[in-house]
Amino acid sequence: MTRFYNLITVTFLLITSCSKGNTNHPDDIAIDYIVSARVANKQNAIAQIDNKSRKIKIRMSECLDWKNVQIEFSLAKGVTMSDPEAVMGEFNLNDSLPAFTVKYQNNEVSYTLEAEKVWQRCDSKRIMSYNIFIGKGMDEVIDLSRSARIIKEYKPDLVALQEVDSIAERSGWVDQPKELGRLTGMNYIFAPATPRSKGKYGIAVLTKEKPLAYHYMPLPGQEEPRTLLIVEFQDYIFCNVHLSLNIDSRRQSIPIINEALKLYTKPIILAGDFNSLPVNDDIIKIQETWQYLSDPSLKTMPSNDPIWTLDYIWGYKANGHAYKVSNTKVIEEKTASDHLPVYVDVEF
Repeated sequence: MTRFYNLITVTFLLITSCSKGNTNHPDDIAIDYIVSARVANKQNAIAQIDNKSRKIKIRMSECLDWKNVQIEFSLAKGVTMSDPEAVMGEFNLNDSLPAFTVKYQNNEVSYTLEAEKVWQRCDSKRIMSYNIFIGKGMDEVIDLSRSARIIKEYKPDLVALQEVDSIAERSGWVDQPKELGRLTGMNYIFAPATPRSKGKYGIAVLTKEKPLAYHYMPLPGQEEPRTLLIVEFQDYIFCNVHLSLNIDSRRQSIPIINEALKLYTKPIILAGDFNSLPVNDDIIKIQETWQYLSDPSLKTMPSNDPIWTLDYIWGYKANGHAYKVSNTKVIEEKTASDHLPVYVDVEF
């Protein structure tokens, strides 16, 4: 049975030992009196700080069946909470949320709390596809922490990652799937497609739920080898793919993918970088057996000025399963990679 909740109780914990933040000019409105805030005990809630407008927004991005939520603040060095009791206790999310005041030297600044309800069905899953470009940003800097930050902020249940290195010279000999698993706290699986820069290069999956099994298989790629990663869970199958730049290789890949999955009776999700536009015949062909879950009108590449839709999330409909999407979004992260991440909230 599907249930919705809109009652939440919140307890605030203070951490005052943080030494970050600008404390040199207390009258400057840009001072970060509150360095960070996080929802400590609920995976799918987010606390966002806007020090400029002096607001903290609590975003409930999944089912709202939470009680006794703990929010931890890290205050800048020398900053104290004027009245900690003002933000302690339990209250209804729909009620007026309390304001509170912080002090630095002789200065007092008021912050307000806001709550944004992002409705999602309790039995849906959040699925993300993200071509991370080996962690290389539009600034040419390789920094996996930026990709991990996005994943942690939006809290998907499943992530399909493309263009991932494993212990390659060009990316600093880092085992990128393992490192992203560590940074996000998720299970990781890597599927190599080809040797690259004295290491391996391919695709990966991050999962909250521990998989039952997985395997990967080669796909055609005229310019470089490609692969399909199939991960099995108790109630569904999750697949990741990065198709070729060559149209003939992509056309050949579609029946191979369908053949590999045709015997599964569970719902199947396929996500990845398809290197093809919605109007192309290979994407049109996919729709014979797959249902769009992501919105093909949402552009994903290049990240700093997206003009193409290349990244998709699909639901396999040939075995009779139906998929109900409650939310689909492209995340406007313009620096971390040359692609934008896309996610869907889907019930199946």
